[in-house]
Amino acid sequence: MLVELPRVSIEGLVNRYEEIELSQVDDIMFFRPVCQSMFVSATDSEICTSAEEAPLPTGDAVVAVFDGMPMQNHRLLRGRVIVDDPDDYASAYESKYRVHGTSMVSLAIYGDIKRNEAPISSPVYVRPILRPKQNGFDKITECIPDDSMFIDVLHRAVKRMMEGDGQESATAPNTKVINLSIGDPVRQLATTMSPTARLLDFLAYKYNILFIISAGNHPEIVNFVDKPFDELKALNISQRSSIFGETIKANQRNLKILAPAESLNGLTIGALYDDFTNANETARFIWAVDRGLPSPVSAIGKGYRSVITPDLFYYGGREFIRGKFDGKIDWVESLREPGCLSAAPYGTGDADGCAFSFGTSDAAAQITHEAAKCHDVLNQVFLAQTGSKIPVEATAILLKAMLTHGASWEPIAEKLALAMGASLKQLSKWLGNGVPNISRVIECTKERITLIGLGALKKDEGNIFRLPLPVDFSSRLMKRKLTVTLSYLSPIAPNKQTYRGAQLWFNIDDSGKGLVPARQNTEWQAVRKGSLQHEIFIGENPIVWNDDDLIIKVNCKEEANKIKTAIPYCLFVSFEVAEGFDVNLYADVSAKIHQRVQISNN
Repeated sequence: MLVELPRVSIEGLVNRYEEIELSQVDDIMFFRPVCQSMFVSATDSEICTSAEEAPLPTGDAVVAVFDGMPMQNHRLLRGRVIVDDPDDYASAYESKYRVHGTSMVSLAIYGDIKRNEAPISSPVYVRPILRPKQNGFDKITECIPDDSMFIDVLHRAVKRMMEGDGQESATAPNTKVINLSIGDPVRQLATTMSPTARLLDFLAYKYNILFIISAGNHPEIVNFVDKPFDELKALNISQRSSIFGETIKANQRNLKILAPAESLNGLTIGALYDDFTNANETARFIWAVDRGLPSPVSAIGKGYRSVITPDLFYYGGREFIRGKFDGKIDWVESLREPGCLSAAPYGTGDADGCAFSFGTSDAAAQITHEAAKCHDVLNQVFLAQTGSKIPVEATAILLKAMLTHGASWEPIAEKLALAMGASLKQLSKWLGNGVPNISRVIECTKERITLIGLGALKKDEGNIFRLPLPVDFSSRLMKRKLTVTLSYLSPIAPNKQTYRGAQLWFNIDDSGKGLVPARQNTEWQAVRKGSLQHEIFIGENPIVWNDDDLIIKVNCKEEANKIKTAIPYCLFVSFEVAEGFDVNLYADVSAKIHQRVQISNN
């Protein structure tokens, strides 16, 4: 229910709190979700000219963006978006206030424009769920309207998209990814799953949809830094990183992910303090932390029941810090660089500009861009191997696994461990599964092969995958890496603490020979707690292999629910050896794979 009461009535409820049982129910709260952005209505922006020259998209929408109303006639968006506005938000949404939606849609289409990538090949379905609202004297915030409930808006929007609304048919039934760069600033994850996250998990499982969700922003972190601007300025960047790391650790209970980022079935994205600009510090503006580290504003995990959350960290842009009159620090709120470059309104009705921004919203939207690219690649793979496109029921889990499969801590692990004062084996709280490298999954080399497996399991069933490795590891030191990513969508039991209805997990059997003995990039206790298991194993010592198969077994068991139907899953497996050896791993393994059946029931 959404209830509005006069102030005097609210005061009466507060004063008689212990007498009124209803007011003590945990789920009764003030619920005011707003967009996670440092955008403000402003006129300073920069012009970008080349991105609009790419061919227009064709076919059905693969990704959707639920956000503010975009400027659909902006030169960078024209012909690339499908706006579905059944509540007629557009009539009260002046173009100069269409900031967040325009930016998120642009990032989903192009990624960061500074990266100079081609736009995605399919249109973006857009459902406006935010409206502009006066916030102080000179700021406009785009937020969920006061007369709407976020959970209800989301439910209606997804149902309309997948099933239809009343007599109307489904508006975008072939959509497989929904970008949700919106969070509830007053509901950090504590001990219970938020109603909105539960709804997303239910919808994901019901419709086979992947929700890509921003982890949430905490720009207030600068208020906790106990050093004046002049002292920070005198420190080198590693020292500043440690200052922010210590501050985040000391205040971590106030910096947790924002609902609905604790979703079990979704992919939650944190922000890296990185972008594609080359701005420099000045006497007034300085960097907060080292480039490439998790952004200080990015909300931290873990998720519900210690699930690894955020799942991934991606480019969230950088922003300078500056000194205030009282000597403390603050973020420089500006649409100029640095940051992530995207389409944006500027001036009054001028639709020709771009602007810079930073935060987890930007990171999530760029991962959505990568998801659309992965969809095209998977279609090509399935057409080449099977003669048909991606199985509809497996698309969401394939994208979820593919986006994660190239992720690792490797690029920044040592710098982050130093900044956070943490062990190299305990970084999942600060870095999730790591930073994704999508190109490593899309492209194989002669030293690296990636295989994709699909299956479905009922209670207490298992599937065995056999990976032939015709390589002699016995006579020389040969560094080798095995990466395995398991993805599925679990049914849920929203009224039970266990919550997750089914658990799927994999085990690796290399016959005790130590082919890949050392687990990297994860805490082994945490990787099986969600609906995504991503592990990396590295070995180097000589072993006697004898042309054996590497065995990967996928298992299933019930948790909070009785499993009535088989749970679909997908498995991405990459094996690689270091460059410089006379090995054509790709050709040898792929030849053997095509000679025999790859999966068996057990």
